[in-house]
Amino acid sequence: MGEFEFTSVHQYLDAVLQNNSNASDTQIKEAKKAYWKLYYSAYRKQKRKSRKEFTLGFYKEQLTKINQKRGTQTVSKFLYKTIEKELQSDSKSNVDADSIAEIHLALMQLITLIEELLGHTDSDKMASVLDQLDALEDAVSQILNS
Repeated sequence: MGEFEFTSVHQYLDAVLQNNSNASDTQIKEAKKAYWKLYYSAYRKQKRKSRKEFTLGFYKEQLTKINQKRGTQTVSKFLYKTIEKELQSDSKSNVDADSIAEIHLALMQLITLIEELLGHTDSDKMASVLDQLDALEDAVSQILNS
């Protein structure tokens, strides 16, 4: 761990109680508590050197969503896994709603134009293209509504 000078609780007890060969149970328990307090303090200090910590705050609505999705996991474990999953994924999960809306509008304009053309001519290919555009428009609508 680096800066912590004791390698075990026994070494600490030997150093602290060296002048008191007949230490009581209470003194030993207090010395052990002091050791673990020092140990964990040094451990956390060392961890902060190699690992950045953040404090997050959530609104009530966000906490409700977190609690609904986390299942039996602790909030911390759920957040760690969620962040890890996001970091592992190669795909962009944030969809630009404005761009999708523009594409949706262009699709609807194309569908209208093809419907007008289909009224003037009779073509199976045009009807097929119209069906494909309708399916694509439905898919874009579902993305926008989710």
